[in-house]
Amino acid sequence: MQAIFDWCVVGNGPIVSKDLPLARHTIGFNKPLAAPFNAIVHNNKEIGLSKSIGLHTECGLESVLPKLIDTALTLEAELGCWPSLGLTVVTTGVGLNLRLSVQRMDLLPSIARPSTLASNTPLAASFHNWLAERRYALTLLKDLDWPQYMMTLNVEPLVEFHNQSNCLNELLSLPNASKEQAKNGIDFLYNIPLNAWVKAVLLAKDTDIVACDSLFVLSRTSHQTVNWWLYDYTYSIKMNAIRTRLALAQAHHYASTLFLS
Repeated sequence: MQAIFDWCVVGNGPIVSKDLPLARHTIGFNKPLAAPFNAIVHNNKEIGLSKSIGLHTECGLESVLPKLIDTALTLEAELGCWPSLGLTVVTTGVGLNLRLSVQRMDLLPSIARPSTLASNTPLAASFHNWLAERRYALTLLKDLDWPQYMMTLNVEPLVEFHNQSNCLNELLSLPNASKEQAKNGIDFLYNIPLNAWVKAVLLAKDTDIVACDSLFVLSRTSHQTVNWWLYDYTYSIKMNAIRTRLALAQAHHYASTLFLS
């Protein structure tokens, strides 16, 4: 049977279906090279940081590695931090004009800290700017089969919300607030329904939307952060929920803008 796609790029997210589309190359991440994968892209450790890329393959894809590294460097400048392997591979494939299917990947892994993680240990997912990656990925969607990207806006019921506070302004004020004030602010934002976030993003300046990204990211080069909630078990859970609603609101806004233009 002839392959439908050039690459099937398979993330480490939940298995929606056991069946993967037929492709000439099925690419996975950070795992042993074994069926159904014939290429694995992985992080190379560099002075304790995952900021270089390796490729394990036995199917003639070795020549792609320099292109992956160049793409990652370009994305780093665009996103403000080192990109995820998933976005790097997908962007590289689009740049090569390949037919791509992207599976088990929504570019929104949880930043909620598991109870088994030591209190002073950063969560690896917090080193990537996922909100910016999802906005960037929207520019690629027309060229891709990517069923998990477009999370439905029907995941939460629309409810009345009479508080007229601008939730983006509330969110952006968190780093300058005392810890107790910030906790109260997060508690408030956690209870804001999705439709209020959609309205806030619709009315917001692009600079304010971009400024929100930094609240959900840790720096690889500094041991200090004002984002204490990313080290807090309870409040990382709440901030993860807030980020999900913000991502949904952005997808709604930017997808409408891109696809109607």
